[in-house]
Amino acid sequence: MTENFQQGRLVEKIQAAKDVVILRVSLPNIQQKKYTAGQFFMLALPDMHNKSGFLVKKAYSVATCCAKHYEDYIEFCIRYYENGELSPKLARLKVGDTILLDGPYGKFTIDPLTKQNLVLLAGGTGVAPMMGFIRQILNEQMKNPILLLYNTKTSKDLLYKTELEEISNDVSNINVVFSLTQDGKESGKGSAEKGRITLAMIKKYCKDKDLNNKEFFICGPVEMIRELKQALLDAGVEKSLIKIDVW
Repeated sequence: MTENFQQGRLVEKIQAAKDVVILRVSLPNIQQKKYTAGQFFMLALPDMHNKSGFLVKKAYSVATCCAKHYEDYIEFCIRYYENGELSPKLARLKVGDTILLDGPYGKFTIDPLTKQNLVLLAGGTGVAPMMGFIRQILNEQMKNPILLLYNTKTSKDLLYKTELEEISNDVSNINVVFSLTQDGKESGKGSAEKGRITLAMIKKYCKDKDLNNKEFFICGPVEMIRELKQALLDAGVEKSLIKIDVW
């Protein structure tokens, strides 16, 4: 991966949860900076270098898509940790500050011509690339049945909750189901679950029970990805139909 950082500027910062900020970053020639929903950029700050003199960098998935509505910025979800090397500094940035971007990279993408049903499985900030997918699907008016199962600890940790609920209620082929592991139920289009995402939960919300006419996209904690991928394989889903994005 060759470094080719460009200077971006923070144009908006949203406190999305107690430990998550959404950063919207503008590039000087953003129209020429093409990317595909689901890809990621390496983010860095101009004054942060490691002991070897290289920029401290971290990969973050894009939560937007290359549509006219998002031509002014690229959006990222940043979960920050008190002892983190880069994330707390990203979270403290102010509008107008400089961010360095290198990318896009990655093959965690949706073929806009696919005829398959799409099942999106997200945990925590793993919802970021799924938001890119959903925004792409809406922009390209894809008619495939879409199911998003999105798991967080509590309702306060749900990112994009209002936007996802509105989409789920207004768009007939997109169903969003929230699942919470530590507190009560929250719903999108009347659907709600408690606990971690399971194979039984996936089957419950799929309109038909044939798992091999679907493509699965999984993004979240490593353990979640490992468990869901193995559960799908054990259920007979072809490996080629399962795509993962590991943090």
